Amino acid sequence: MLPKQKNKRVYNSMITFIITTSFILDPSLCENLNENLIPHLLNMRYVQYLQSIPRVIQFAKELGARVIVVENNGYRETFFDTLGCEVLYTNHNIIQSRTKGIKELLDIWACIEHFKIPDEEFIVKVSGRYAIDFNGNFCKELRKYNPETTDCILRYGWFGDMSNEEPHDNCLTGLIGMKCKYVKQIQHNDANLECVETNWARVSLQMEPSRVIPIKGSIGYRMYEWNTFDYKDL
Repeated sequence: MLPKQKNKRVYNSMITFIITTSFILDPSLCENLNENLIPHLLNMRYVQYLQSIPRVIQFAKELGARVIVVENNGYRETFFDTLGCEVLYTNHNIIQSRTKGIKELLDIWACIEHFKIPDEEFIVKVSGRYAIDFNGNFCKELRKYNPETTDCILRYGWFGDMSNEEPHDNCLTGLIGMKCKYVKQIQHNDANLECVETNWARVSLQMEPSRVIPIKGSIGYRMYEWNTFDYKDL
């Protein structure tokens, strides 16, 4: 089935936010859960989306940027349709993989194809449940974005160990910016891949170093655990 789109709009910005979402719980996460907990967890996810996504949309307006929400459980009516941005529905959550990052990457590629996003467009990938600090280091750099000098803005490292800030083959993908032509180069063809973040980072390492902005210190977002309101600030 082809992806389905709602709320078609036209923008002139060189920045497009793609907010990845999945408003059905992955069955593999629910195997050992009491089924009575599942509606509670879905409501929790709904609250997190409503707390986070409208603020991203507001920030995008400040930048004159485009916003696309992509949801990967098939075309249907959802509250995403009421947020005032473009929405694309895919079926990628049915894919069997060891990491949701592969599904997110396929969703981003679907957006690139469906909306015909130009190669020189700067894509800001945002995980929809995470709360962004719009005064944080990433957003400070994004406000200064110059397409003539910058191909990527990212924080190297991973959420379990943020000590290595220097360029290497791992990075955070809850909030990352990269020109479309490079996003299309990210490899994903291994269904058993445990860390797709590595492939994002490897593409950045192939760029001219002066055109990559590595964030130092906190990147500026709050990562929620999938089944609680517990969080970690990154």
